[in-house]
Amino acid sequence: MDFRWRYQPRKTVDVQLMKYIQSNLMMGKTQMMLLAVRSFWLTHAVADYSDDEQEVQRIARSCIQALRKQAREIVELAGLEDAPLKLLTQN
Repeated sequence: MDFRWRYQPRKTVDVQLMKYIQSNLMMGKTQMMLLAVRSFWLTHAVADYSDDEQEVQRIARSCIQALRKQAREIVELAGLEDAPLKLLTQN
């Protein structure tokens, strides 16, 4: 499957984001975009196309872990108090 997305940012923060994604040397653009998109939307896609509840739950757990990791990274990067995050990460 070939998927193309073209975006011309107009907001300053979106310009900053696109510059960061394009200049990042740690991870390629495709990998960065897929990580962000998969973390939230993959469960929706699998649930929409699969009748296998166990598969949906497995994917959901994986996505939740990725989102938790991203939330922890944001808290650490921004120097935010992580007390509210504890509620988010409790099982």
